[in-house]
Amino acid sequence: MPNCCNAVEHMYDERNKIIIIGLTGRTGSGCSTVAKILATDNVDNLDLQTPIAHGYSDIDARKTYILDKYIRQSEKWMPFRKIDVSALILLSVFQEGKMALVQYIKNIQLIDNKIALRIFGPESISIALDSLDDIFEDVQRITTEEIDSNHIDVNFYTLSIIKYRNRFRSLLEQYQCYVIEKTNRHSHTHRKYNMYTYLMQLFANNLRASGNPFKEKFEPRKYTLIPEKISKIIDTLKNETAEGKAVRICIDAIRNPYEAIYLRDKYKAFYLFSINTDEDSRLRRLSNLTKDEIDNLDKVEYGNEIDTPEKTFYHQNIQGCIEIANIHIHNKDVSNNKYYELTRQIVRYLALIQHPGLVTPTSIERCMQIAYNAKLNSGCLSRQVGAVVTRKDFSVQSVGWNDVPKGQVACNLRDVHDFCVNKDETMHSRYELENKDFLMAMMTIDKELTEAKKSNADVDFCTPYCFKDIYQGLTGEKNQVHTRALHAEENAFLQISKYGGTGVEGGYLFTTASPCELCSKKAYQLGISKIFYIDPYPGISKEHILSFGNNVNKNPQMVLFQGAVGESYIELYRPRIALKDEAEMRTGIKIKKVVKNISHIEDLDFKDIEYKNSSVELKFKSRTDIETKRVLEFIPKKTGLNCIYKTFEWTESSFDSIKLVEEESSEGLKMEVVKTDSPACYKIDFHDAKSSEEGYFYSLIIKAKDEKKTMEQTVEHLVRHKTDMLELKLIFPVDLIDTVYSVVYADFQGNVECKRENVSLVEKEDNQADSMCRVYKKDGFYTVHEIIKNPCVNYKYALEWKFKKN
Repeated sequence: MPNCCNAVEHMYDERNKIIIIGLTGRTGSGCSTVAKILATDNVDNLDLQTPIAHGYSDIDARKTYILDKYIRQSEKWMPFRKIDVSALILLSVFQEGKMALVQYIKNIQLIDNKIALRIFGPESISIALDSLDDIFEDVQRITTEEIDSNHIDVNFYTLSIIKYRNRFRSLLEQYQCYVIEKTNRHSHTHRKYNMYTYLMQLFANNLRASGNPFKEKFEPRKYTLIPEKISKIIDTLKNETAEGKAVRICIDAIRNPYEAIYLRDKYKAFYLFSINTDEDSRLRRLSNLTKDEIDNLDKVEYGNEIDTPEKTFYHQNIQGCIEIANIHIHNKDVSNNKYYELTRQIVRYLALIQHPGLVTPTSIERCMQIAYNAKLNSGCLSRQVGAVVTRKDFSVQSVGWNDVPKGQVACNLRDVHDFCVNKDETMHSRYELENKDFLMAMMTIDKELTEAKKSNADVDFCTPYCFKDIYQGLTGEKNQVHTRALHAEENAFLQISKYGGTGVEGGYLFTTASPCELCSKKAYQLGISKIFYIDPYPGISKEHILSFGNNVNKNPQMVLFQGAVGESYIELYRPRIALKDEAEMRTGIKIKKVVKNISHIEDLDFKDIEYKNSSVELKFKSRTDIETKRVLEFIPKKTGLNCIYKTFEWTESSFDSIKLVEEESSEGLKMEVVKTDSPACYKIDFHDAKSSEEGYFYSLIIKAKDEKKTMEQTVEHLVRHKTDMLELKLIFPVDLIDTVYSVVYADFQGNVECKRENVSLVEKEDNQADSMCRVYKKDGFYTVHEIIKNPCVNYKYALEWKFKKN
């Protein structure tokens, strides 16, 4: 049914026309590595280990096989065009001109609240920048042409400016700088930076704030300038889809959550990948930086310098990006530059983006999704966190989120003005209502809010307040004890105690943010073995709590989450069509109907027919050209039985033909092909055939191709009826296969293995050959010939092999 198949494909057309992946992650996490993998031109050039087709150690291995098989189909893997955000930021600097850049560097060496920016390097930066004159000139020329023609040169934005960025970075990385800041009248702090990193952070923040890389004054409608520029490039690339070309775009790397939100709102095809790694691996990758440089880098990236509301719109905030990411990728360290695990994760989600519902979620994804959903119940004003506690079999025991104790009013439902006017005892504590300092603070806040509402109608809505912020502002203390809310992990632990539950020792904790020191102690005490988390908490819980004790091998292990979560979890794992229906639509084969057509096989009792000799011979004429010969001698025992149906499978290869060898078959015996789709079926009609003392016999030649080189590496026979002798024969060129096994399974499915023996491929003389499994070598071909006398009914016998790696 080709029309139906085409209709199914058309359902996924829009998903496949354009895929946009934004990358985010801390410096050293591996965004550039992922971008490089996505740019790989051919699926065969990816670091993908061949997944096993049978004998799985766990169910996820089977899912890997299915996804790998999908991505290898035509046009499922395509190289991504990279848009480099840092290069776009630097482009705005080049557009301002060299003199403006030199003047800016001079200006920032004396800023309010800073004594100086001390720069150390081989020579004056002003002089060093002369080596980049050609870049400034080229950028000015391209910018002028773009304005005149109103057309974007995509190659300039995706290739040329990255080369320019690399030259600028190589130049500036020779310089170090110290930012010396006043802390009070008599003391200062010194913060060391790499000059390139420091300038790029300033350029990026300024560009988002004002639209100019050299001006930091915040203008409310400029913070989307970077994603707007990205959008213009994307729209230009999208025009290629009008010519029937699919477009793949990678954005490396997004560092402010509002950039991702802008792109997500504009493009349904946009997915934000958070690239994460453990801290030890990250530090090894940043070994070229000093500890001071790394510490200062972390403060900027984690949003610690966001001390005013407007800075949230334009300042770097990697933590905020990680929190809203669709898919989390764990980039583990590798020692051989082979990113097998990283590539496997990328392939998984690219396959699911194109074809949702191919496989089901992992157990880890399922549990983290519950925690993610739970966090939305939180009334916390600062951060919503969800947590789930499971046993070691991933069975959920409790769910929690950060919120006030049951019966109290959540912070997001309380309002400053309502407090000052009503003093509602059901919503506020006695401390809040009676403490004079607190009351005075609330009256002051309400007065300022009232004035703000007079000048700006847009702020005329309920204004909740954080008790901890006010209390600590009054007392100068900093302590988590003052928060009104229970932490999500704490809440989940208490549910088990409150309602009674089974023990969770050895179980797992899932949390959308890694636990603080207080919750880590509770997890340690409960015997939690693994803590799966999305966003790292900037504390010392891992070093101070979780890696200490008499038996550190039993301490909770911190595990970075990898997988889809949130809206993407639903989108990627919800099938467009029920998989059974889709298979029938694509193939035109209705399984029930096929079974009815071949139900004669099931109607035969094992005593209704007897096989004297059953032989299966598989020959590789070449790696892709395969021929099978099937010979059967049988005696019908059931009265009126004059035909039998037989099936065979050509998994992962294309069926060519099946032919009866008449000169090697009973006279008058006929063969009819019932179906050629796997499992193929043929009918043997011996109604008019002449029988001998041995009954009837026939010989078939079946041909197939394996152009994709993905066929299952086995030739096998299922013993359904009494058989005197079974023969299995494998013939192959000497340079094709290096290992052959003789295997016996005690069931049809090949799940219960009762024998596996290696067949030695050593050439033997005929009189030296083993009587049951013979090995011959002739004319450049090996022949492995196994003879099984009186094979067991309901057993499966097989010859399996491994192809040589070349």
